[in-house]
Amino acid sequence: MVDMIDDLPAIEPRRPPVSGRPGNRRAGAAAAGRWPEPIQEEPVQSPPHKEEPPQHPPHVYHAVCLTEPLEALLHHIAARCDETAQRMARVERRLDRYEDLVQWTVASEHTQRDGTQLPP
Repeated sequence: MVDMIDDLPAIEPRRPPVSGRPGNRRAGAAAAGRWPEPIQEEPVQSPPHKEEPPQHPPHVYHAVCLTEPLEALLHHIAARCDETAQRMARVERRLDRYEDLVQWTVASEHTQRDGTQLPP
């Protein structure tokens, strides 16, 4: 494999002429004494939009009859979820009060240190 690479002729990089570079069309045209024709705008018509079918079929819900133990279990789960949500709300309120207390304590310590007074 290495022998094959050594047998290849060396390729030396060359820069394209100024007129051949993208973005320099005017410079090349000006050097040649001619200017490119202005771009002509043509109206574009988009193809009509086709309605595509939905990716997933719509859900069809059917009424079911639950057994009494299963219905009781579902009611119990729902009640526990409500209790948990209420407990979380109480914890959040308590946390807010603690945050307020910490801020007030820090402010009062700063006022004692600086000799200023807290606003009422």
